[in-house]
Amino acid sequence: MAISGTGYGIQYAGEYTLKKLDLISSLDRRIDLTALTTEINIFENIFLDTLTASLMVVDTADLINNIGIYGQEFVEMEIETPSLEDFSHTLTFSVYKVGAREDANAGAALYELSLVSPEFLLNNRRRISKSYEGNISDIVEDALVNPLHIQTEKNLYIEPTKGIRKIVSPNVHPYTLIKHLAMEAQSLKSSSPHYLFFENLVGFNFVSLQELYNQPSLGEYKVIHAGELKENNTINVEEQLKTVIDYNITGNNDTLTNIKSGMLGSTIITHDIYNKSYSKNTYGYFDDFEKHDRIDTSPIYSDVKNIGKFTDARLYVNPTSTTTDFQDAQHYGTSATSNQLSETLLHRQARLAELGSAIKVQMTVNGNTTLVAGQKIIFNKPSNSEIDVKVDPFYQGEFLVTQTRHRFNQPLRKHEIIFSAAKDAIPESKE
Repeated sequence: MAISGTGYGIQYAGEYTLKKLDLISSLDRRIDLTALTTEINIFENIFLDTLTASLMVVDTADLINNIGIYGQEFVEMEIETPSLEDFSHTLTFSVYKVGAREDANAGAALYELSLVSPEFLLNNRRRISKSYEGNISDIVEDALVNPLHIQTEKNLYIEPTKGIRKIVSPNVHPYTLIKHLAMEAQSLKSSSPHYLFFENLVGFNFVSLQELYNQPSLGEYKVIHAGELKENNTINVEEQLKTVIDYNITGNNDTLTNIKSGMLGSTIITHDIYNKSYSKNTYGYFDDFEKHDRIDTSPIYSDVKNIGKFTDARLYVNPTSTTTDFQDAQHYGTSATSNQLSETLLHRQARLAELGSAIKVQMTVNGNTTLVAGQKIIFNKPSNSEIDVKVDPFYQGEFLVTQTRHRFNQPLRKHEIIFSAAKDAIPESKE
């Protein structure tokens, strides 16, 4: 059986090159962990603000006693798919926990090192007590690169926001400030209020769902029967990189949860304490669907049962105290125009709920270092129908990759990705 060429220059699907895997002790001693590590896992999630990772170590050198591993060390790794040097990832993690030790064999101990991005630990040690005036996107950048705050050197993907804000950060952690600003941010390009803040393998991202949906997809991942060969009795590695090894349907519209979360309808009351007045804004699923694009063209729900009339299902209260000179006592927004929660909160929370509880699938594929959380793929689930329908009408088309687990098996030299993908619309109406 031959293996056809791919242009990638790899010998088999899931091959990877581990160029470096070093442990740096608190005393600045450097130890190569390549031969001692059986498995590397790296986790991404578009709903989380940090990368995490783990190493399974078979310790034959008694590192814990010889150099001391206490949860304040660093791990440096460099990993890539062969011939994809542009997608080589050089990563530094902080060790924050050493798992329980088990006897593996004579003279060896098995344990897990739990890792997290150093920026996350730094975030928990620093606070921002500062006033800002400018775009939210500029404020987010300052929180990430300022030497007094996070001071990251990683790539930043920050979508420009519209409007000038006067913000006072009331002695909070940088990530706390950023996540609050994500609730008010609106895209300069699309006016989308659905901002996310997350870290993936390529850097930090402060982007709207609209921006993620507008990016090109990585192509179609197909379900192909195991051992399927080409006519010339070859296996195409490039195709195998887009082959779904296994998949599970993990979500399919929990309507009760969607009602409670405000996905189908909600209300926010803005209470002005100073002027003794209030205003009310409502959100409706179908009204919003006409205003903001989804990953596909048609809503998951139909309105035959007045499902869009659920504005009282979830209630938010936004207190403010606007004086006659338009100054607000709130710390985060100091002017009447700066606090946009009444306009953005309902839309943002509903859209995140759509991704969290609607159409979701988990897949296992052969790994490569180009696939990261926040990208789009195409997946067409084979239909289980007995009639002549080849593709499931719900589980087809474009999906957003929401979380990944990059699993690197050292003994087998095999990279697999277990990832979750979701969509908040379907290609065509159920009718």
